[in-house]
Amino acid sequence: MILAGARHEITQCRNHYNHARPHSSLGYFPPVAYAEHCARNSGFSY
Repeated sequence: MILAGARHEITQCRNHYNHARPHSSLGYFPPVAYAEHCARNSGFSY
């Protein structure tokens, strides 16, 4: 149970870091939003 709880917490932290937390180096966008913005405006599709 302890390992499962740790995995859950790590997943929550990673999701927050990538989907919600703004990053100053990315213009205060979360990484996922920044990647989507770049993909829409670059002509590339990932």
